[in-house]
Amino acid sequence: MAAWSEQIVAQAGGTLDSVFVHVPQGFAATLTEAEAVNLAAHPDILDVEQDQRVELDD
Repeated sequence: MAAWSEQIVAQAGGTLDSVFVHVPQGFAATLTEAEAVNLAAHPDILDVEQDQRVELDD
C-alpha cells in the first residue's frame, strides 16, 4: 500500500505524508488544489477530501 500510495501521489505532483494501515486503502498527502483535482481524476482513487479535524463525543 505504501509504495502504491507514494507512486499515485507523485504522479499527481504531491508529497505523501502518511499511509493508514488500520483503515482500508487510505493515505494523507500534501497537494495543491490542482494536484488534488488531478489525483481525484485517477481511476483507482475513490475520493479526495481536504484535511479536517474530527472529534468523537464521549
